[in-house]
Parts: sequence; C-alpha cells; structure tokens
Amino acid sequence: MFDLIHRQQKIQEKRKQTSFRDFVVEIASRMPMQVYRQNGIITRFPPTERSPLLCKNLEEFFDIPFEQEYRDDVSFSEQLASFYKKRPHIPLFSYPIGNENSDFSDAVFGAKNAYLSFSVGAGAENVLYSSMVYNNVRNVFSSVQIENACDNVFQSLSVQKSMNIFYCKYIVNSNNLWFCDNMI
Repeated sequence: MFDLIHRQQKIQEKRKQTSFRDFVVEIASRMPMQVYRQNGIITRFPPTERSPLLCKNLEEFFDIPFEQEYRDDVSFSEQLASFYKKRPHIPLFSYPIGNENSDFSDAVFGAKNAYLSFSVGAGAENVLYSSMVYNNVRNVFSSVQIENACDNVFQSLSVQKSMNIFYCKYIVNSNNLWFCDNMI
C-alpha cells in the first residue's frame, strides 16, 4: 500500500511541474486519432487523390448510384480504383439521436461532450480521445472499450461497471484502481 501512495505522490509532483498543454500532448499522443479538414468539412479521410469528394450529409451520399459498368479490357484492380475515386466519402458519422457538443467525433449516438473519439454513445458524457465508449459512462479520457456505468476512467482498456480507474486494463465491477490488470 505504501508503494501505491508513494507512486501517487510522485505523479502528483510531476504533474504540478508540467504545463497543461504538455500534459495533454503527452497523454493524448499515446492513441492518436487523426481528423482532417477538407472543403470546410471535418473528416477522417486524409486529403489524397484517392478520396477527393466529401458529402455534406447522408442523403447526398445515398442518392449517388453505386453501380459501375464492368469492362473486360481493363483489370479489376484498375476498375476498383476508379470506382473508389468516383465515390464520395461521408465525413465524420453522427447519428441524429440526441448528440450534444460532439462534432469532432465519429460514430456518435446519444453522447454529450465527446471530442476526437470513435464509437461513442448511449449516455456517454465527457469523453475525450477514446474509442468504444457507451452505456452511461462519464469522464473518460484516452481509453478503449469502456462500458456499463463507468465513471472517471483514464488511460485504460476494457473497463466495465467501475469508477476511478487509472492506467488499468480488463477491469470489472471495481473502484479506485491504479496500474492494475485483470481485476474483478
């Protein structure tokens, strides 16, 4: 127990000396999510010659026919590449189900305050730099697969029904954990 308290104090001292900007860069850069600005739209697709077109909404995306005439004189790969170049890509996908302040996240449904995160929804709130976060979770930062009523999760993986979890992985129904693995 003394080692954990000593380690917590050490981290607190280091964080007092670190500026907030350096703290965010250090923590958030471990699991990068890249989004790009193209034609005034925020999207996950980089600006290349492969994906020149972006749709402003889903109706525009589904109005374009998905067929292309097959030609025997051109290889299949070349035809697939030309089809891919012609098809527009949707920008960051957001379901129209109660999202609030989640413009820079992808595959969001029913979330509040999600930023640069993927697959967030169903009651998620205050989610930053995370992926697969859903079912009534709050205050999640730089984590993956957080679900089922979690609260205050930081830099963790696969956490369920837990709160105050920091730098942990594979946690179920636990509270106040630091640097732990496989806890139930």
